[in-house]
This record gives sequence, C-alpha cells and structure tokens, in this order.
Amino acid sequence: MGKREAVRFSGKSLLIGLLAGVALTLVGLDVAARMYREDVMLRLMPSYRAQANPPALEELPVPWVPALASAGKPQPYDDWTLSTLDGKSVRMGDFRGRAVFLTLSATWCGPCVAEMPGIEQLAKSLRNEPVSFLIVTNENEETIRKFLEKHPVRVPFYRRGESVPTPFDIYGVPRTYILDKNGVVVHSRLGAANWNHDSVRRYLVSLARGT
Repeated sequence: MGKREAVRFSGKSLLIGLLAGVALTLVGLDVAARMYREDVMLRLMPSYRAQANPPALEELPVPWVPALASAGKPQPYDDWTLSTLDGKSVRMGDFRGRAVFLTLSATWCGPCVAEMPGIEQLAKSLRNEPVSFLIVTNENEETIRKFLEKHPVRVPFYRRGESVPTPFDIYGVPRTYILDKNGVVVHSRLGAANWNHDSVRRYLVSLARGT
C-alpha cells in the first residue's frame, strides 16, 4: 500500500471511528435520559397515587358554584348506565326529578380521598332534599370494597361501565358534576374541594326544588 493510500485509509478509519463514537454517545445519552425519566416518574408516582397522607379536608378550597340555578334543555345522558357494587344496573335517567351531585373519583387518588368526608357531610345535611349523591369510578368491585373497609364512606359508589358520554369521559380526577332535576349538567369542577359549604347547599336545594 502506497503512502497516499495509507493516509486515505487512515482518514477513513478515523472518520468511521468518530461516527461510531458519536453514535455510541447518543445511545448512551438516550438510555441515561430514559433512566432519568423513569427514576423521576417512580419518585413522583407516590405523590399522585399514595393515599397515606392526603390533605386534610380543611385545607381544601371552597368550590365556587353559581348563585342561582340555571335551566337548560335535557341532555342525552339518561341512557348512561352505571352499576352498583351489588351488580345492579342504574341509568342516569332514573335520577330525573332530583338534583344530582356526581363525582368521578378513584380510591388510589389522595385528593379524591381527602374530599370524600366533605361530600359525605354535604349529603347528610341534604338527606331530606331530593338530591342524589354518586361517587363514580372505573375500578373493580373488589378494589372498592377493600377501600370502603378502611374508609367507610356512606355516599354510594358506582362503577361507570364501558360506554361513557363525552362530558364524563375524562382522565383527571376528582371531577365533579352537578346536574339539575332535568338531567342537565349545570356546573362542573376539576380538582378536590371542601364541598360541605352553605353556598353549595343552597345551590343544590335551588336545583332540587326548581327555584
């Protein structure tokens, strides 16, 4: 091999080596980045999922609700079918004539667990009014029952089923909807709140009585 060919071969080898080094470096950086993201997610996951130390009810904000009941045309939610923990099917249409307080929730969600006592207190204070309270989740019956053994919430839990109307087909929880006695969604809120408040009581009573 001549001197010129040797230099050319050496240059090609150097270039190939540099490219291989860059490729290996990029692969290493990608792996490191993925490991970092996974590590961050693993460290963050308990804060999203753990219910060992949910915020106290008193620390949750008081939700804003309209001062007056609003009216609207009935929406096609009557056929949305939920199921009780005993396996009984319940249609949203079965609640016509009553105001409905419906919360999409989850037993693994700390903020969801934190707001449940306030919802229970609100429901108890309105037990003589035509208002129905529903906690709706997509979890299985066994998971819900195990949760209720530790947290004996007296607001009924429902499983949401497969076919969910668009307004309720969301991922973020807790998400609360208030429906008037015609089945119309008149208010919604994303995030935990202390629902045991006079403004909420007045609003639900006005919806239930149609005043």
